[in-house]
Amino acid sequence: MIRRVAVIGRLREFFAALSAYAEAYEAFVLGKKPVPRRLEFAHSNDLLSALWTGLRAALAVFLVSSFWILTNWVHGSAGAILAAVATARLATMAPTVPIAVGATLIFALATIPAFIIVEVLLPLADGFGMFALAVAPMLFLCALLMAHKKTMLIGYLSALLFASAGQFLNRMNYDPVGMLNTCIAAVVAAATSMVLFAVLAPATPEAARRRFVRTARKAVARIAARRRPIGLIEFETAMTEALAQLQSQLRSDKPEDIAAFEAAIALVGVGRELIRIRDDWASARLELEIAELAGNRRAQWFDRARRKAQEAAARSLAELREDLIGGAQARSAARRLGAFATIRDGLEPGSILLSGERRKGAHSDAA
Repeated sequence: MIRRVAVIGRLREFFAALSAYAEAYEAFVLGKKPVPRRLEFAHSNDLLSALWTGLRAALAVFLVSSFWILTNWVHGSAGAILAAVATARLATMAPTVPIAVGATLIFALATIPAFIIVEVLLPLADGFGMFALAVAPMLFLCALLMAHKKTMLIGYLSALLFASAGQFLNRMNYDPVGMLNTCIAAVVAAATSMVLFAVLAPATPEAARRRFVRTARKAVARIAARRRPIGLIEFETAMTEALAQLQSQLRSDKPEDIAAFEAAIALVGVGRELIRIRDDWASARLELEIAELAGNRRAQWFDRARRKAQEAAARSLAELREDLIGGAQARSAARRLGAFATIRDGLEPGSILLSGERRKGAHSDAA
């Protein structure tokens, strides 16, 4: 009965969102100027992941610089700089190890056309017209590759190597050995980052889940904060970014990954409903208790939070059955019933993800 009544509220919210989308689309098509307003956006920043990224970059500089000093490599400075930049840049791309492997191969293969254009064709060119005729095909090819999702990485890294190794100036000093050393430095930098990503805190599905759990627990804890509680838009933007990062490390053919992603989506729904009923004075205290329980790590605290949500939904249903309440009170009770029903249903899979415990019989519907 609670689920059936809650569907009414969810349908009302769905049609309201659909109507708002239609109005926004119409305003965009007609070129109407939107009303400016301030929105609180948030990012799912994770301190532990940032520390690992900084540590990898520092180790990349240390390893390449040590090789530079021991071998007296002429272009060792370029290798050290590129290693730090590549390690920090690739940390924002997923999956990191395959991309680092691809970057190493792309830098090695792109050296051949870059060398032919820069060191063979350009010395024969005279004037800007011949220069553009020699360089433009390579740039257009890289841009064409970047325009497609499957070849975007190839085009981006090839253009990066071509521009860095070419070092185009008004007056060019052609140095084939120097260019090859620069390309070798790029290959060494990508290979170093590949080794560091594979060895030092590798980006596995388990690590992605732990990162999402840290972000979710921090966001849920801010719902019940006494000072500067998190808003709905701020919560949704942070959790959506965390969901995108989690999805990039999961596989759609593994049941446990599907279950983890569904649990993450359920947690987003729980937080959204907790924020929506926070302004309801009749439910504020209970909402804070549920948020504090959900922010805990132990599974039994999630059971208590679910029981509280179930009891609150039952009380809201009892209010709807009374004939003494008015229309406004009935709508408020229906909203609370839908919110607490969503919280109760979302805490079941979400508790498995947040607590890190596997319960007997818990599995994904899609699995």
